[in-house]
Amino acid sequence: MNAIKAALLAAVLIIGAVSGCVGNGKETEFSNAGFDVEFLVNGAENASVVSGEIAEFSFKTNLQNAAVLLPPSFLVIEGEKIIYSATVNFSSGEAKFKALVPPTGRKFDLTVTNGEASKTLKLETVNGSSPLVSGSKIMEMEKHVTSTYLLRITGSPTLELYKVYLKTILESYGLEVHLTPVESGDGRTLLNLVAYHWGASDKDWIVIGGHADTAFEITIEGVYDNTAGTVTVLELARVLSQYKFDNTIVFGLWGGEEEGLWGSKFFVDNIPQDVKVEAYLNFDMVGINWPGPAPLHEYMACSNASSIKKMVGFGKFVTHDVCGFPETKGAFEIKKDSLGRSDHVRFADAGIPSFMFIGELDNYPYYHTPDDTLANMIEYMGGEEMLVKGFAVPAWIGFYNTVFIDNNRFLEMGWDGGEEEDDD
Repeated sequence: MNAIKAALLAAVLIIGAVSGCVGNGKETEFSNAGFDVEFLVNGAENASVVSGEIAEFSFKTNLQNAAVLLPPSFLVIEGEKIIYSATVNFSSGEAKFKALVPPTGRKFDLTVTNGEASKTLKLETVNGSSPLVSGSKIMEMEKHVTSTYLLRITGSPTLELYKVYLKTILESYGLEVHLTPVESGDGRTLLNLVAYHWGASDKDWIVIGGHADTAFEITIEGVYDNTAGTVTVLELARVLSQYKFDNTIVFGLWGGEEEGLWGSKFFVDNIPQDVKVEAYLNFDMVGINWPGPAPLHEYMACSNASSIKKMVGFGKFVTHDVCGFPETKGAFEIKKDSLGRSDHVRFADAGIPSFMFIGELDNYPYYHTPDDTLANMIEYMGGEEMLVKGFAVPAWIGFYNTVFIDNNRFLEMGWDGGEEEDDD
């Protein structure tokens, strides 16, 4: 996939020899052999589509039985539903719809056709300031947490206060939230924080999670491990809670990960027998990844080995084809899990397809030290703006993973993950 620079939208319909005119204050009409199409974006001609934002599209045509063909990276917004749809049909010569524009600047084709005649609109994107999934909001939350709730080790009063604070945030999104005591293997009491965004089915779940505890008394801020993962889960909860889904979306902030994955084990052990968990997405140490000096690792794990290759193919599709993130070597590593060491293991061992999102690993010098601070994350990434971008990348992938899984575009599709890679 070629990298495409973002540029100002040129709303031009092209097919062979196409005639048309563009004038200020007038709708743009294109015609070819009696086939007329009028097109507006956000109520204006020659408007820009903005990366990561929702745009309103309006088409008019005299072509009978026409439809708009959408690229796979566009998601249609119908009321409170997010829908993967390859086509939008015309009704009485008109097609109006909202669609989420992917988060990277690229060129896109929107084609109007009835199977016999067609015209294609070439769209380009510009960067905006209000993306649906926001790295800036993650950064704001990071700053608040690391300046307010320090030393969040298992059993500490600060961790309990932190969980109550997180509970308040999740409740503000309209979620059903439970703070549940969990016994660890060494007899200590942990706290799991679990929030439910109920879908059309309460028996089919997609779970998104990360651990809220930090390691050791010396890890004061614990910003990379794992405030970063925690607030990424919060950002996904903020965004996804605005929409309705077929599956129930569950957000889990686990206790006791550093002591032995106890919180996630308790959750998995107590999933109701009549519930199917379609997938688990785990965020642990994210932000120090592409576009910074380290790759984003997307590790796939499942006790059902036949599912892993499909998961890898699905991960590559979402990351590269949908989000538009580069296939450049060293930017992303999407493969079978070779790490373990986090809560996704508990889900994978139970046969649940599990995704592990993690940035820089053992090369990060401040891992599990007093220097795991926000200031050092910013310096390592080359500035705050770069870290904001680093936070946004796994959050966007997690968002699209959730939506595509909810739209039955996951293991059902027979994705090809390519050749198996050797584990590191």
